[in-house]
Amino acid sequence: MTPANLDELATTTYRFIVLRCPWARIASLFQNKFVADRNNRYFKGLIYNQDVNTSGRVVAKIRRRLRNQIFKSGGLTEDFTFRQFCALLSVPNAFGLDHHWRPQADFDLSRLGFEYNDVFGLHDLTRACETLEAKTGITVQDMRETSRHTTFGYKKLKEGCFADTPLSELAKLRKAGSVVDHKAMYDDALIGDVAELYSQDFVLYKKHLGSDGLSF
Repeated sequence: MTPANLDELATTTYRFIVLRCPWARIASLFQNKFVADRNNRYFKGLIYNQDVNTSGRVVAKIRRRLRNQIFKSGGLTEDFTFRQFCALLSVPNAFGLDHHWRPQADFDLSRLGFEYNDVFGLHDLTRACETLEAKTGITVQDMRETSRHTTFGYKKLKEGCFADTPLSELAKLRKAGSVVDHKAMYDDALIGDVAELYSQDFVLYKKHLGSDGLSF
């Protein structure tokens, strides 16, 4: 996220950024925010149009904006699919409504003149952590399992295409111990759609990392 005080950023001696393959990122956020935790604000707020209290705060603002600006049908059902989600991202102003699907290029500080010492790919976190520890002396703690932001321990489903599989079916698979591999969420049409939607992210990614770590 962009620091509030850019003057402080200017005095830093080491800067880095972590980029993720846009195809993997969008498939991952769909599975995490809509499939994995069906009690969170995304599922209840967007699918059922309910106000959800999070940390003592009603997060109706996001729900209302999304429903009014994107979900013009007045709400979605558990038949919601990944293909439908990608289609909603193409609606004008959709990117500005939530940072989880906002383009990574929007957070790139090099456009403001701040160059990075290192650019890492999320697919190669081991190397990133080793580099950070060597250059900064800071021990990096992997908290993905603790925070449950991981698919470790799940069986990966890699065969077939799940782009049109209903949300309810994906949730059943996850409950049974299986998750869909990111690549299996796409067909050729969706690969092209996401590449077009996130064209700036692909330019940024390939500038620093080439094709290493890209899903397709």
